[in-house]
Amino acid sequence: MCGIAGVVGGAPDADVLDRMAEVLRHRGPDSEGRLRAESVGLAFRRLSIIDVAGGSQPIYNEAGSTAIILNGEIYNHRELRRALEGRGHRFRTGSDAEAVLHLYEEEGERCLESLLGMFAFAIWDSGRRTLLLARDRLGKKPLYYSRLAEGGLVFGSEIKAILQHPAVPRTVAPLALDHFLTLQYVPTPETAFEGICRLPPASWLRWRDGDVGIERYWRPDFRRKLEGTASELAGRLRDTLVEAVAARLESEVPLGALLSGGIDSSAVVALAAGRVPGRLRTFTVGFADQAFDESGYARLVAERYATDHHELVMEGARPELLDDIVWHHDQPFGDSSAVPTFELARLTRRQVTVALTGDGGDEAAGGYPRYRLARALAPVAGLPAPLRRPAYGLASLASGRGRKLAEMQPAGGAEAYFASLVHLTEAAKRRLYTPEFRHLVASGPPAPPLEFLRRHARRPLIDTMLETDLHHYLPDDLLVKLDVATMAHSLEARSPFLDHRVIELMAAVPADLKVGWRSGKLLLRRALRDLLPAAVLDRPKRGFGIPLAAWLRGGFRELLIDVLTGHRVRERGYLQPAEIARLVSRLLAGDDSPRHLLWDLLMLELWHRRFIDRSVRIELPTALA
Repeated sequence: MCGIAGVVGGAPDADVLDRMAEVLRHRGPDSEGRLRAESVGLAFRRLSIIDVAGGSQPIYNEAGSTAIILNGEIYNHRELRRALEGRGHRFRTGSDAEAVLHLYEEEGERCLESLLGMFAFAIWDSGRRTLLLARDRLGKKPLYYSRLAEGGLVFGSEIKAILQHPAVPRTVAPLALDHFLTLQYVPTPETAFEGICRLPPASWLRWRDGDVGIERYWRPDFRRKLEGTASELAGRLRDTLVEAVAARLESEVPLGALLSGGIDSSAVVALAAGRVPGRLRTFTVGFADQAFDESGYARLVAERYATDHHELVMEGARPELLDDIVWHHDQPFGDSSAVPTFELARLTRRQVTVALTGDGGDEAAGGYPRYRLARALAPVAGLPAPLRRPAYGLASLASGRGRKLAEMQPAGGAEAYFASLVHLTEAAKRRLYTPEFRHLVASGPPAPPLEFLRRHARRPLIDTMLETDLHHYLPDDLLVKLDVATMAHSLEARSPFLDHRVIELMAAVPADLKVGWRSGKLLLRRALRDLLPAAVLDRPKRGFGIPLAAWLRGGFRELLIDVLTGHRVRERGYLQPAEIARLVSRLLAGDDSPRHLLWDLLMLELWHRRFIDRSVRIELPTALA
């Protein structure tokens, strides 16, 4: 796992390349490399996992005309190597990146279709004067870029690397901030910086003499459905998961697993425990507040598989963490579970360099309760407006989510699903936004997940919801959170459920074998029945939540008041100070309902102070310096 960055389209400045590499040091503390030629510069930071002794990058082809820098792991690199050597290619290292380079020589952009793994890479082909950037199918590894004047382009694993280039301005993108407050994350291809984009998952970008083209090379097919009994399909899923876990066990450094106690991470531990030398090391985070603590379930799995188990119990809020978290995320990020994820990665890295995770299981297998909710509400959402209002009025009595649906009045199942994802409704925006900011963002397109749902509204609802999350919520929220937390501590995370073979199989499984009326993950539970304790396998889905309201009233209280009621927020011109003060007062008086919005606003203002008000030229937080 590594950090990559570079510039193309003009003589590269050595000092700029050095700064770009240095700001990515946490992604690759073991070594660094550079390529500087007439019109291209590549910078690389390495975290050594495979071919520790010989895998330094950039790696060149035999003629020295083509070079690669790669962040990630290619799990089928040995099979690719054997085939390429049979066709006359000569390898100089044991690195998986070199297999990608030679495969590119054979197949160009089509090489991506043969790769099994997680990656973001750059290939400079001097003969064609072409730079190729690419990301893996699910977007596990990040890649950002910005087009420069006179046809140049700058790219990096993190936005802060791009910001080291003097020609890249730090200008706020208002629509991205609006989408952030809607969703709690900035959706691809946007970023919070005007002119800086995130390359979408399963896509490549080709730069050639100033011209840029982007294409998508993979998409799971939800239309074709498999035939067979539930038992037969569960057996296929089990076999595919076994292969996916086995593929992710290669490592020349210590390997462990993150174990939450949920079905997905427990399944990964169950399938990995007997396939590694000695006892598998597992790591979990718990909370002193028992309403949020799931460490007991993780303990059940650890005991069943005799793992070397380690627990971190979070007693309360630690305000000093937030500067590090904001610095590493580069743009506003409102998922509050970033805090325990960050701390768990810190604990895990003390003992291992590679950690397996259960990420992707909910999106692949249909685990979220909101899938069942949206399907149940689809008939209501399809009613004419006069009938819809009283039906949603009844729903508003049931829960906070019901009140949000009653406020938004979604028309159709797809719209109802988007309503379940929204953190800040249009009505709430009218209270919170200043008239100037509301006018500024009013003419912009809707958030990309809503556009996707509307585009596919005629498809079966369950599959549409799953595909939406695979393309948006998963890569832009969950995988960002995982990548940032782990790479901040130079820890590599591997996710077997995000093996594209698992995703393709589950996309082809009939929807009624994934999501029932009372529970989700039906087929996955069947596939794992003999592997996991019933207490883990049959318990209801719980999100990875934290006692956010209590923390905001406790350890974060002073920071919350100081940041959100200070003059800087008023001077930004986005938000109504009186409405923020009202929300803060409600929370401090014991009303938990504004907690998520206030957290989003806190993250937004801290990001502004870190990235817009201050220099970001290799000015690392104290904890990392």
